[in-house]
Amino acid sequence: MAEGEGVVYVVNWRELPPGEFIRPIHLQVFPRPSEQWGWTCELRLGDDFDKLPFVRKFVFKHDLQASQRILARFSQGKDLFPDDPLSELADRILASKVLPASIATRIAIDVSNDPKGSPGATVEEILSLAQAFSGITISTDAGIADMARINAELDEVWGRKKEGFFKGIGFHLVRRSKESP
Repeated sequence: MAEGEGVVYVVNWRELPPGEFIRPIHLQVFPRPSEQWGWTCELRLGDDFDKLPFVRKFVFKHDLQASQRILARFSQGKDLFPDDPLSELADRILASKVLPASIATRIAIDVSNDPKGSPGATVEEILSLAQAFSGITISTDAGIADMARINAELDEVWGRKKEGFFKGIGFHLVRRSKESP
Protein backbone atom coordinates (compact mmCIF):
# COMPACT_ATOMS: atom_id res chain seq x y z
CA MET A 1 0.00 0.00 0.00
CA ALA A 2 1.29 3.42 -0.89
CA GLU A 3 -1.37 5.47 0.86
CA GLY A 4 -4.41 5.24 3.10
CA GLU A 5 -4.77 3.86 6.60
CA GLY A 6 -4.12 0.47 8.08
CA VAL A 7 -5.37 -0.96 11.36
CA VAL A 8 -3.85 -3.36 13.88
CA TYR A 9 -6.38 -4.69 16.40
CA VAL A 10 -5.47 -5.75 19.92
CA VAL A 11 -7.85 -7.82 22.04
CA ASN A 12 -7.32 -7.55 25.79
CA TRP A 13 -7.88 -11.11 26.98
CA ARG A 14 -8.33 -10.04 30.61
CA GLU A 15 -11.31 -7.84 29.69
CA LEU A 16 -13.14 -10.50 27.68
CA PRO A 17 -16.58 -11.19 29.15
CA PRO A 18 -17.54 -14.85 29.57
CA GLY A 19 -19.07 -16.37 26.49
CA GLU A 20 -17.33 -14.19 23.89
CA PHE A 21 -16.55 -16.23 20.83
CA ILE A 22 -12.82 -15.69 20.31
CA ARG A 23 -11.33 -18.76 18.68
CA PRO A 24 -7.95 -19.55 17.14
CA ILE A 25 -7.64 -20.67 13.56
CA HIS A 26 -5.98 -24.00 14.29
CA LEU A 27 -3.53 -26.03 12.29
CA GLN A 28 -5.25 -26.89 9.03
CA VAL A 29 -4.53 -27.84 5.44
CA PHE A 30 -5.92 -24.67 3.88
CA PRO A 31 -2.93 -22.53 2.86
CA ARG A 32 -3.89 -18.99 3.81
CA PRO A 33 -5.46 -19.52 7.27
CA SER A 34 -2.76 -21.97 8.35
CA GLU A 35 0.05 -19.56 7.43
CA GLN A 36 -1.54 -16.56 9.12
CA TRP A 37 -2.31 -18.25 12.46
CA GLY A 38 -5.17 -15.85 13.05
CA TRP A 39 -8.08 -15.67 15.44
CA THR A 40 -11.78 -15.18 14.81
CA CYS A 41 -14.26 -13.15 16.83
CA GLU A 42 -17.86 -14.17 16.31
CA LEU A 43 -20.05 -11.12 16.82
CA ARG A 44 -23.70 -10.99 17.74
CA LEU A 45 -26.15 -9.09 15.58
CA GLY A 46 -25.75 -5.38 16.20
CA ASP A 47 -22.20 -5.63 17.63
CA ASP A 48 -19.52 -3.32 16.22
CA PHE A 49 -16.06 -4.88 16.63
CA ASP A 50 -14.37 -1.46 16.77
CA LYS A 51 -16.57 -0.42 19.70
CA LEU A 52 -16.26 -3.53 21.88
CA PRO A 53 -14.73 -2.59 25.26
CA PHE A 54 -12.00 -5.25 25.08
CA VAL A 55 -10.81 -4.17 21.60
CA ARG A 56 -8.16 -1.53 21.00
CA LYS A 57 -7.02 -0.47 17.59
CA PHE A 58 -3.86 1.09 16.31
CA VAL A 59 -4.45 3.12 13.14
CA PHE A 60 -1.43 3.99 11.01
CA LYS A 61 -0.76 5.73 7.69
CA HIS A 62 0.53 3.50 4.93
CA ASP A 63 3.93 4.28 3.53
CA LEU A 64 5.16 2.85 0.21
CA GLN A 65 8.76 2.26 1.38
CA ALA A 66 7.64 0.55 4.61
CA SER A 67 5.17 -1.63 2.67
CA GLN A 68 7.92 -2.67 0.23
CA ARG A 69 10.28 -3.59 3.11
CA ILE A 70 7.58 -5.69 4.78
CA LEU A 71 6.69 -7.45 1.52
CA ALA A 72 10.37 -8.22 0.88
CA ARG A 73 10.60 -9.97 4.26
CA PHE A 74 7.69 -12.24 3.36
CA SER A 75 8.55 -13.27 -0.22
CA GLN A 76 6.63 -10.34 -1.69
CA GLY A 77 3.61 -11.35 0.42
CA LYS A 78 3.44 -14.99 -0.74
CA ASP A 79 4.41 -16.24 2.75
CA LEU A 80 1.44 -14.44 4.31
CA PHE A 81 -1.00 -14.75 1.44
CA PRO A 82 -0.18 -17.98 -0.41
CA ASP A 83 -2.25 -19.06 -3.39
CA ASP A 84 -5.33 -20.70 -1.97
CA PRO A 85 -8.11 -22.46 -3.90
CA LEU A 86 -10.47 -21.49 -1.07
CA SER A 87 -10.01 -17.79 -1.85
CA GLU A 88 -11.45 -18.38 -5.33
CA LEU A 89 -14.32 -20.33 -3.77
CA ALA A 90 -14.94 -17.51 -1.26
CA ASP A 91 -14.95 -14.92 -4.08
CA ARG A 92 -17.53 -16.97 -5.99
CA ILE A 93 -19.73 -17.34 -2.93
CA LEU A 94 -19.57 -13.61 -2.18
CA ALA A 95 -20.42 -12.70 -5.79
CA SER A 96 -23.30 -15.16 -6.03
CA LYS A 97 -26.87 -13.97 -5.90
CA VAL A 98 -28.11 -17.50 -5.15
CA LEU A 99 -28.18 -18.91 -1.63
CA PRO A 100 -28.75 -22.62 -0.98
CA ALA A 101 -32.07 -23.14 0.80
CA SER A 102 -30.48 -25.29 3.54
CA ILE A 103 -28.02 -22.52 4.46
CA ALA A 104 -30.67 -19.80 4.21
CA THR A 105 -32.89 -21.74 6.59
CA ARG A 106 -30.08 -22.18 9.15
CA ILE A 107 -29.32 -18.44 8.96
CA ALA A 108 -33.01 -17.59 9.42
CA ILE A 109 -33.21 -19.87 12.47
CA ASP A 110 -30.12 -18.14 13.97
CA VAL A 111 -31.66 -14.70 13.33
CA SER A 112 -34.98 -15.69 14.91
CA ASN A 113 -33.21 -17.15 17.97
CA ASP A 114 -30.88 -14.17 18.46
CA PRO A 115 -32.26 -11.62 20.97
CA LYS A 116 -30.74 -8.83 18.82
CA GLY A 117 -32.05 -10.41 15.62
CA SER A 118 -35.74 -10.93 14.95
CA PRO A 119 -37.02 -12.91 17.92
CA GLY A 120 -40.43 -14.35 17.27
CA ALA A 121 -40.19 -14.02 13.48
CA THR A 122 -40.80 -17.17 11.49
CA VAL A 123 -38.21 -18.66 9.17
CA GLU A 124 -40.48 -17.90 6.22
CA GLU A 125 -40.79 -14.21 7.22
CA ILE A 126 -37.02 -13.84 7.53
CA LEU A 127 -36.38 -15.59 4.21
CA SER A 128 -38.96 -13.40 2.49
CA LEU A 129 -37.32 -10.23 3.86
CA ALA A 130 -33.87 -11.49 2.88
CA GLN A 131 -34.97 -12.04 -0.71
CA ALA A 132 -36.86 -8.74 -0.91
CA PHE A 133 -34.06 -6.52 0.43
CA SER A 134 -30.87 -8.30 -0.62
CA GLY A 135 -31.64 -9.29 -4.18
CA ILE A 136 -30.69 -12.91 -3.51
CA THR A 137 -32.57 -15.95 -4.72
CA ILE A 138 -32.99 -18.93 -2.42
CA SER A 139 -32.68 -22.20 -4.29
CA THR A 140 -32.54 -25.91 -3.61
CA ASP A 141 -30.39 -26.29 -6.76
CA ALA A 142 -27.60 -23.87 -5.84
CA GLY A 143 -24.17 -25.08 -6.79
CA ILE A 144 -20.69 -23.84 -7.56
CA ALA A 145 -19.27 -24.15 -11.05
CA ASP A 146 -15.84 -25.81 -11.29
CA MET A 147 -16.14 -27.34 -7.82
CA ALA A 148 -14.39 -30.48 -9.05
CA ARG A 149 -11.39 -28.39 -10.17
CA ILE A 150 -11.28 -26.52 -6.85
CA ASN A 151 -11.41 -29.85 -4.98
CA ALA A 152 -8.56 -31.15 -7.15
CA GLU A 153 -6.49 -28.05 -6.29
CA LEU A 154 -7.19 -28.57 -2.59
CA ASP A 155 -6.10 -32.22 -2.94
CA GLU A 156 -2.90 -31.01 -4.60
CA VAL A 157 -2.25 -28.57 -1.72
CA TRP A 158 -2.77 -31.41 0.78
CA GLY A 159 -0.41 -33.62 -1.22
CA ARG A 160 2.35 -31.01 -0.84
CA LYS A 161 1.65 -30.37 2.87
CA LYS A 162 0.76 -33.76 4.33
CA GLU A 163 4.30 -35.08 4.83
CA GLY A 164 5.36 -32.13 7.01
CA PHE A 165 1.92 -31.31 8.40
CA PHE A 166 2.77 -32.26 11.98
CA LYS A 167 6.38 -31.03 11.84
CA GLY A 168 7.17 -29.17 15.03
CA ILE A 169 4.24 -30.71 16.88
CA GLY A 170 4.99 -33.38 19.41
CA PHE A 171 3.42 -35.34 22.18
CA HIS A 172 4.67 -35.70 25.70
CA LEU A 173 3.50 -38.47 28.00
CA VAL A 174 2.47 -36.85 31.26
CA ARG A 175 1.03 -39.82 33.08
CA ARG A 176 1.11 -43.55 32.68
CA SER A 177 -1.43 -45.92 34.06
CA LYS A 178 -0.12 -48.42 36.59
CA GLU A 179 0.36 -51.84 35.13
CA SER A 180 -1.51 -54.72 36.74
CA PRO A 181 0.53 -57.49 38.35
